[in-house]
Amino acid sequence: MQQKHSKRSVAIFLVSAVVMQLLLFLLCVMIYETAVAAFGVANPELEVLALLLSLTFISASFLVTVADNAATRAYYRFTGAWFAFVAPLCAASAAFVVIEDVFPLWGWIITPATAGVIVFGAAAAIGFYGIWNGLRVRVTRVSVVLPGLPETWQGRRGVFFSDVHLGPLRGAGLARQIVRRVQEQDPSFIIIGGDLFDGTKCDAEKCIAPLAALRAPDGVYFVSGNHEYIRESDRFFDAIRNAGIRILKNEKITIDGVKLAGVDWRDTHHAKDFAAVLRSFADDGNGPSILVRHVPSDLSVAEEAGFSFQLSGHTHQGQFWPLSLATKRFYGGFDYGLRRFGNMAVYTSSGVGTWLSPFRIGTRAEVVVMEFTGGAVAVPAPVDKKP
Repeated sequence: MQQKHSKRSVAIFLVSAVVMQLLLFLLCVMIYETAVAAFGVANPELEVLALLLSLTFISASFLVTVADNAATRAYYRFTGAWFAFVAPLCAASAAFVVIEDVFPLWGWIITPATAGVIVFGAAAAIGFYGIWNGLRVRVTRVSVVLPGLPETWQGRRGVFFSDVHLGPLRGAGLARQIVRRVQEQDPSFIIIGGDLFDGTKCDAEKCIAPLAALRAPDGVYFVSGNHEYIRESDRFFDAIRNAGIRILKNEKITIDGVKLAGVDWRDTHHAKDFAAVLRSFADDGNGPSILVRHVPSDLSVAEEAGFSFQLSGHTHQGQFWPLSLATKRFYGGFDYGLRRFGNMAVYTSSGVGTWLSPFRIGTRAEVVVMEFTGGAVAVPAPVDKKP
């Protein structure tokens, strides 16, 4: 059965790679043809360059799964930077068509060269801004109201971050930046919500080493994400433990009267398995409880189990617009921010790292500082259908 599942996963991966490669080729052709129409720069060398650029992403993604060295890391980072400009350049191509084919209908005539300078200049600016924005780690502060909160928790501060994606794109440097931001907040506890590693081949101990400096009196905790299980998961989990971080694998603890539970991504990927794990927790039903689950789905399962607050990540909030529209729809509005699901509050982080490319537009790389108070839950009720 496991072998059958493995073959199916490989088949899905190969089909996805072929489709992605074809799409990238078509997008690069579109960008090239737009540049030709704007500047008259058609020549065989540029055609070959467009073809080669379309091949870099899939090839780099494959290489970093089999080898970790300076060459593969440099190639992957180059590809990530180039990939950041694909969406803006495609938008520029569409804008060029509008300027040249639609504007004249209104009597607005702009020469192709001028239009090319405008749209490609704007695309370059957006690309560089997106990379700058994606590399900045910022602090998001939220007030979490939990009914029945013990007096010792009034004003207590915790830090949550997820989706670091340590690997060939970003490693120990990002980890050091996170430690600096987190420790500035003087947190009582720290929670890492999954996808700490990218899942590619890397020196896991070296990448995570700076996180060993995380300090909090009530502990530092980790809950797994899907990327920890892409390859050699034991190596990633060993590195996390060696950094002094406690892994909550389908486990519940109590911190001064508040229950904190973490569930493993692989064991709770399906709703029925998720429900079974939550049923396995011995629960007296009293006092507030916090659940950490990598994915903000099957929220009704957590609410029915009596949890007061769920922390999740995974979505990256789409990482850039318009993908953020897709994640919002797919997760029913729970792709980012503090929301209410029935009797349960939910916070989904946009993540502190990036995947594939260090590029963010309309989203932020964040560590989340939570300050807890008692009283009635005061986050707005969602208008979307419950996921």
